[in-house]
Amino acid sequence: MKTGNYVGNLLTSFSFLALIRNRVVGIMLLLCACSNPSIGGHALIAYTTALYCGKLIGLSRRQMVSGFYTYNSLLVGLCIGYMYSLSPLSVLLTLVASSFTVFIGYAMSVFFHHFLHLPVLNLPFTIIATLLFLASVSYSNLPINTVHPLSLLTIPGLPLWFSGLLKNLGILVFLPCDVVGLCILAVIAWHSRIMLFLVAAGYYCGTLFLWLLKGSYYSAFTTTFSFNFILIAVALGGYFLIPSPRSYVIALINVLISVIIVDAGAEFWSTHHIPVFTLPFTVVTLTILYSLRINRSPLLNHAFLETPEQDLEHHCNYSARFSHSVPQPRLPFLGTWAVYQSFDDSWTHKGNWIDAIDFVIEDRNGTTFINDGNSLDDYYCYGKPLFAPVSGTVVALCNDCADNPPGTVDQVNNWGNYVIIHSPFGYYVELSHCMRGSVCVNVNDQVSVGTRVALCGNSGYSPQPHVHFQCQYAAYAGAPAVPFFFSSAVIDSEYLLTPHPFHRGQRVRPASPSRFLERRLQLMLDDTFVYSYRYCRKNTVRRSFECTIAMSSDGSYHFLDRTTNSRLFFSNFDGVFRFYRFEGSRTSPLRLFFLALPSLPLCSENIIWTDSVNAALIDRHGTLYTFLKSFNHRAFNAAGTYRLSDETRINGTITVRSLTGTGFMTTTAEFDEMKGIFCVTVTSGNEHHELRREKVRASKYEPVVPAAAVHDADASSRSEHRTGHRPHAKPGSMVVTLISEPEKENAPHA
Repeated sequence: MKTGNYVGNLLTSFSFLALIRNRVVGIMLLLCACSNPSIGGHALIAYTTALYCGKLIGLSRRQMVSGFYTYNSLLVGLCIGYMYSLSPLSVLLTLVASSFTVFIGYAMSVFFHHFLHLPVLNLPFTIIATLLFLASVSYSNLPINTVHPLSLLTIPGLPLWFSGLLKNLGILVFLPCDVVGLCILAVIAWHSRIMLFLVAAGYYCGTLFLWLLKGSYYSAFTTTFSFNFILIAVALGGYFLIPSPRSYVIALINVLISVIIVDAGAEFWSTHHIPVFTLPFTVVTLTILYSLRINRSPLLNHAFLETPEQDLEHHCNYSARFSHSVPQPRLPFLGTWAVYQSFDDSWTHKGNWIDAIDFVIEDRNGTTFINDGNSLDDYYCYGKPLFAPVSGTVVALCNDCADNPPGTVDQVNNWGNYVIIHSPFGYYVELSHCMRGSVCVNVNDQVSVGTRVALCGNSGYSPQPHVHFQCQYAAYAGAPAVPFFFSSAVIDSEYLLTPHPFHRGQRVRPASPSRFLERRLQLMLDDTFVYSYRYCRKNTVRRSFECTIAMSSDGSYHFLDRTTNSRLFFSNFDGVFRFYRFEGSRTSPLRLFFLALPSLPLCSENIIWTDSVNAALIDRHGTLYTFLKSFNHRAFNAAGTYRLSDETRINGTITVRSLTGTGFMTTTAEFDEMKGIFCVTVTSGNEHHELRREKVRASKYEPVVPAAAVHDADASSRSEHRTGHRPHAKPGSMVVTLISEPEKENAPHA
């Protein structure tokens, strides 16, 4: 391994001793450990041995650093260094013990991951350290470490309640002294306000409870096992769980539980002169994590970024913008339809079908039929094609129920003719009340979004022609409906990005895709964009800014700012271009893209939409705000309203709500004939940011297309959208056209 990688990975592993992933923290903990040469030396030997053993059994460097293998081996090395002085025999013992830690740690992590979906934490260290203490009784040839300069690292005059906290922090590197603990406390305070709060809350909550139980102030604040309280509070309050009032309560309750485990373990192991180590922390943390995973708790953290503050902002951003657990089908029709019966409506959408919705076609007067409405053919939606709202497999259908005359219903076959499609995302969609004999798919057929499956009819319990739509988790007609929302749907001129309430009479239609925007946002690896960045406040600052399209190890794509090593992750899926995560320095102009364009529906019409904005990217935001936000996730947030005009310009207004009041920001984003974003501006008060593109270096993987051909294609696309006419096809080409039935008199386009 290269020296730079070795040092960087070593610092990361050291920082994880305090459940932190930061190399500056790792430097501080390494220096503290090396204040005792025996402890620091054995730790470095154990770490190097762990890397080599991991390579022997086929572990990658990423597994070794991101997992708990080097972390547990470091703890074993620190433990041996605390017990014995550096000698050839102690080095040999460290090599053996560290190797054993890697082997048992890997075996336990595989078991915990596959069967319990849990991390192994430092359970391997607890097992190996216990074995070492048991075996060390007969190891008379090993030199005892007598170099513990704790008296030199003690700060005289400190109150016992504060000195106890510092000593327990020092135990993280097996140096229970004031100076080491104060250094660790200082670096935690610099790193994260949330973590500082959890360290103090966990220690004092557990120690005060111990004081009440024992009745001795001195005994409670001089115990050397209270570091378990700190680890539990940090792990459950801000690392494995999203910081929130609920996670804080869970953490402190488990701190109180661990008090009993600490004393019980100390009494049990004291007969063999063995410390309880981190067994209380491991038992309590794994137990509560398993309970929360079984219940699929939304408190669980899945990001594990550098600080609890970043995890909190990431969680708030995702929960406000994305609903991955909610089905998101397309509308099952073309054109504009009206809501006939909405969710939790006053007719039949009650009980198990509270989350179903019905659609009809209305004219300008809100009427669903022409003439006197006595014939099914009088109804605008009767016989209109219905399309698959999801890609998947047809699992059930009915095609032989008669259509009811208007004003009558079939009380035996409630759902009439229907089609049920199973989505690969795990849910089913049901289209009911179809026209008799119109279902044109078979069971087990594979369909794609937009595949014609039936015609709108009036079968089943239906007094007039309409389509009944619902999502469900069972494959039979009339199963209980579940919440969902339509993707790529437009109400009036508002594009729906998140769950939206529907009301009877609302007009809804599928969004019209834009080939112009799709082409501009087809970004490829290695595409490089050079911008001129201008920032105006009191003075005007100008500089050049360059970003490149890159791919992460997990396959996600991002804009990369190499100057600040910042990344802006994006996706282009299901007709919406989104920026969904920012990592790096807030000084990077990449954050301006996120503010001006958090999402963009790729539509060829003028639309408006709303989207939550990552509050961490706002200039007024600070770490104190994030700490206060952990007690109320709505205390500081930002939401933007955006409008797309002529497929080339997006204007936005961001409303920022904080404890000090409400503020506003205005944004613009523009596209030109080339790919990517041409210009971005963000204005807030007397601050103005502007990015204007200077040049583009296309990816070497991208085929060269003449500029005239691209321009002609875009012009053709726009002409088609404006006039409704398609250009004549060239010889040898194929034109696919949707041919609809002649519209009934006065009927709206469908």
